[in-house]
Amino acid sequence: MAKSLEFLGFATVNIFIGLVAVAMFVKHPTKASVSTLTPLNVEAFVREVAGITGGQKPDMDSFAITDYLMKHVSDQSVFKSTISYTVPGEQQPGERSVAFGKTDYITAVLEAPKEMAQRETDVKIENIKIADDGRSATVITINTEKGLVPMDDGMGGKVSVPVTSTSYCEQTMILNDKAVMQMDGATCSTDMSVVENN
Repeated sequence: MAKSLEFLGFATVNIFIGLVAVAMFVKHPTKASVSTLTPLNVEAFVREVAGITGGQKPDMDSFAITDYLMKHVSDQSVFKSTISYTVPGEQQPGERSVAFGKTDYITAVLEAPKEMAQRETDVKIENIKIADDGRSATVITINTEKGLVPMDDGMGGKVSVPVTSTSYCEQTMILNDKAVMQMDGATCSTDMSVVENN
């Protein structure tokens, strides 16, 4: 049971790693302001941020990330995920649903790197659909992640165990009235598993 709860804590923090790819783009990519969303700039949006969320942009500290997300996540955004997880020693797979508003989402983004060592992430874009007015877009992604997570070893210590996750997400982006790209929410289905070393 303790391992389930610990794993759930990890899951809650990490389900939105892939979502950050859509939330953190505008800081680095294009020099000109965006007047309309296009498949090209939306794809660039996702690709650029995959490097940031994968830990490949160490120049962004927690203050820079917070400042950025405050600007590029809409105030009304809601991030939802249903997490299915498998933990060794548990007879049945578990499931949990979570929903984050803007503040909780930003907190989860900041906590994620502390929860996993040797983290590797990948974001695959399945589909991009731009609204007729060019001011919103729906993006379907498959986000994969793996790494080592510290868990209770049952003897008062910690052991690092390999964890993998795959998230299928439908994400919404908007272009606000100041021509700023913003994340406006996402709905994900996440499968996570941990494998104990013998």
